Amino acid sequence: MTAPRTTYRETVAPLTEREAEVVGLLVRGMGSKDIADELGISWKTVDVHIVNAKAKAETTTRAGLVAWALRRGLVERRGDGTGIELDRRKGERRKGK
Repeated sequence: MTAPRTTYRETVAPLTEREAEVVGLLVRGMGSKDIADELGISWKTVDVHIVNAKAKAETTTRAGLVAWALRRGLVERRGDGTGIELDRRKGERRKGK
């Protein structure tokens, strides 16, 4: 009997801390320039983080990336209802603050 085949999705690294921050802000509806201002980085750097996160999510669109983060439970509403929070650890949900 052969070992079960490992899929790309099972071997991909979780999002980096910065990728997670960018995806969290993207989920909140912010564009690259607004995210760049918020994080104090270049909008081009933001776009690189988005490209890397999309590759890990195996999607080609920002909407697909947002949907992926929501499906995996990486993004959820904060307990106080004021926004969206992204858990940087792969697959673990974070309770609202």
